[in-house]
Amino acid sequence: MILHILSSAFHSVEFVKFMQQHYELITHKFVYVRPDVCKYGLSEFKEVVHVDSPVKTISLLYKMHKAERIILHGLWRKEVISLLYHFPWLLKKCYWLLWGGDFCLGKESYSKEHSYVIQNVGYLVGVKGDCEEIKKSYQSLKANFIFIKNFYPANTFYGELKISDNRGKTIILVGNSADKLNCHKEIFEKLLPFNQENIEIICPLSYGSEQKYIENIVVLGNQYFGSKFKPLLYFMPPKEYYQMLEKVDIAVFAHKNQQAFGNLVALLGMGKKVYMRKTSAWDTFDDLGVKLFDYEGNFSLEAMELQDAVANYKIIKKEFSLQEKIKEYYHVLGEYPKNLKTC
Repeated sequence: MILHILSSAFHSVEFVKFMQQHYELITHKFVYVRPDVCKYGLSEFKEVVHVDSPVKTISLLYKMHKAERIILHGLWRKEVISLLYHFPWLLKKCYWLLWGGDFCLGKESYSKEHSYVIQNVGYLVGVKGDCEEIKKSYQSLKANFIFIKNFYPANTFYGELKISDNRGKTIILVGNSADKLNCHKEIFEKLLPFNQENIEIICPLSYGSEQKYIENIVVLGNQYFGSKFKPLLYFMPPKEYYQMLEKVDIAVFAHKNQQAFGNLVALLGMGKKVYMRKTSAWDTFDDLGVKLFDYEGNFSLEAMELQDAVANYKIIKKEFSLQEKIKEYYHVLGEYPKNLKTC
């Protein structure tokens, strides 16, 4: 049995859907550990057990001992960390799938239990730069590395090249969520010199962070850009969200750690001009030959060269294909899907 300990996120919902569609779930168990309600639709799956009581925690511990592999989809739930700390023999069969949220606060903020679990986990799974960052922080790390770039459905590119035609208007996407780590104010100030140009600024704010922060960003965006500022305050279905991305000309991300990876894959695959900081995500795309624009360099509204957009599309379509995903799943799950070819 393979046990998946999920995190509260849209990616987890899409992952369970993918598993339902392509894998024999008789060998997989899914749990979500949190005292409050399941968000983003996790509670709608009969396969996902919400661990929210001592009795269910004991049941989870039993499952952890019975499992052949434990897949940790992010590692920040204190309840899970505590179980692994007090039952350390479980760690050798744990596969920690690194999320951007794992890097938000840094090593100095981790508890003794958290640091112990990280240092003794069996496998680190993520883009090369993230794995190396953990290794740098924990030099006596015991984990085996599994380098992947396309594990979650949002990181798989199914689309086509979409060169925008907005009739002279430049549509700019700012960040991917309401998380403070998007550095919204900093980006707004970078865009402020262009507020007299024919621009539209789309700012997704429906995902994450507290309401007060969202309200402050909306006020600031309106103050800087007036009617050109278009905050997205309600969660959009994936299809609708990607249709919105098709209209974007330029995307600007200021995350200082690897985040918004699925958005980056979609935008670069569509041939959009993307500004971002030089994080491990930058390194991953750069190593593949993808054309990127340095957030900390000069900013311009000029369109991306068509040849660069086409080249990016071809790279993303190949490297983030469903077939590449299946290979990565095998390295983590040890099995192929029931109804998809593997080569």
